[in-house]
Amino acid sequence: MIIGLSAGRESIVREVAESQALRELLGMAARDIDAIAVLNPATRTALGEGIPEFGGCGLTVLLPWQRSPVLGLQYDRYDVQSFCCAAPIAREILGREGDGGISVFCFHLLEEVAQGRQVLKSLSVRQVGRLRPNLPIAFDAHAYTVVMAHRGQARHLRAALSHIGTIRGTGGKIMVGLDIDDADLASNEDVAAAFPQVEFFRISPSPAGPYVVRSKLLKQVTDPLILFHDSDDLSCSDRAEKLTAALEENGVGMVGSQELRLDELSKRVVAVRYPLDVNGALGIGPALAQLHPSTVIRRELYERIGGFSTHVIFSGDTQLLLRAFFHTKVRNVDEFLYIRRKHPDALTVRPDTGNGTPARIRTEAPWWADFARVKAGMRKLEESSLRRFDSQTTYELERVFQHVSQ
Repeated sequence: MIIGLSAGRESIVREVAESQALRELLGMAARDIDAIAVLNPATRTALGEGIPEFGGCGLTVLLPWQRSPVLGLQYDRYDVQSFCCAAPIAREILGREGDGGISVFCFHLLEEVAQGRQVLKSLSVRQVGRLRPNLPIAFDAHAYTVVMAHRGQARHLRAALSHIGTIRGTGGKIMVGLDIDDADLASNEDVAAAFPQVEFFRISPSPAGPYVVRSKLLKQVTDPLILFHDSDDLSCSDRAEKLTAALEENGVGMVGSQELRLDELSKRVVAVRYPLDVNGALGIGPALAQLHPSTVIRRELYERIGGFSTHVIFSGDTQLLLRAFFHTKVRNVDEFLYIRRKHPDALTVRPDTGNGTPARIRTEAPWWADFARVKAGMRKLEESSLRRFDSQTTYELERVFQHVSQ
């Protein structure tokens, strides 16, 4: 189903075959309408007789609500294909990606944003047909600092920062730690000039790995909340307010969200759901129970549990989560607030560091074994492999690009 939405006028609704859909979409984008919605059968069924709401010049991804898993992560059965976006955005992208088919057009929309070719005024994900109301918003303007380590292409960093700028609510600083060589420093100078409110730092020697960078940056944070973010991913505009609302529950110190995965290897958009009660999931057994870059954590809790280990370049977030289990309630909200790119250069994908590789298994196996022992009262947390380990290399963090941003 393709719907043309216009303020103050009746919606234009078309039911079309796959082979006709892009042609119909292009024709509708040329008309005097404000927004276009595309609904695949699963989303249309969940939506019922309603028409998607559209709140401005941006993109809203739509998917049917499903129950969250109790243990580890769970993938939705169907790819995410439905959306509502401003008509000019659809028209522009149709000119570049029109031959791919309507079933992958949602992927192309998000890819344009992630690659920095399209900057949106708002970016959100909505579940339709949910059995309980949306998460109430009780945002009281807690100050937070966004902490980001960057090693990669400057255009991905630009895209990430552009959409952090659409996050609603009163934030604090945005701190970016560059883990790059001299040759790549110049390519990030233009990014710094475009975001004068962002503080840029450089770690040396490089490469240091994301946990060295985050650890160094976090020593400078004074705001009460820390919002994590990977530099090749995207935040939704309502991320901070909904995560902060979840922190209002008594005893909760760390909150993440569900994941919308932009899989550039298979050219799909996939919904990945995590258990809402992270402590409950980990209490049962080993589980991938939370996506770390989607989280917000209280700074006091981060410091109290010892911070990141920095002796390896991967899995430091897993160890931090296992430590947090013994100190606080850890939750995920039933909201898709974070869009994660899956690409060949990601540490979780690379053949030397990816999930399931021998290097990861060797690193994480002792943690899970000690996690079980600490839960059972057989070992003290501070005497286990879960305690913080620091790198033997001395790293320095220096502020850069101040002349550009001033």
